Amino acid sequence: MHGSPAHTEPRDVTRHDANHDLIAPNNPDNRHYHRRMTQPIIILAFALAIWFWLDSMRARETAVAACEKTCRHLGIQFLDETVALSRLRLRRNALGQLQLHRTYRFEFTESGTSRHRGTVALLGRHIEELHLERPDQIYPRAADRLE
Repeated sequence: MHGSPAHTEPRDVTRHDANHDLIAPNNPDNRHYHRRMTQPIIILAFALAIWFWLDSMRARETAVAACEKTCRHLGIQFLDETVALSRLRLRRNALGQLQLHRTYRFEFTESGTSRHRGTVALLGRHIEELHLERPDQIYPRAADRLE
């Protein structure tokens, strides 16, 4: 073989685990290998789901507290059983970090007979905006009163 580079065959990487069982990563029939690889992924997904659920509960509690405080300050009744997540997305904060941006809808009443809507937006766990919808009366920007 004049001047031709040495030809090497691709090697099948095979190894043994602690029990001396054969582990062949390219063999789809090797259940032991696939189980070992999927368990950490499942655990990570489960942990992420728990974190998201707990973070969402804390964010909702923050939103409810802000709504209660604002409605009490304005002399209107906050209907706390009406708080519901209406939008969830990723947004950057002032430092450029990605955070969850949640918008909740809620209802309030002035007289007990008519209901009005409001929204509260959180970036992370911080109140970004609280708005009360009322066609015949404009409330001052409610988020400014939370400080």
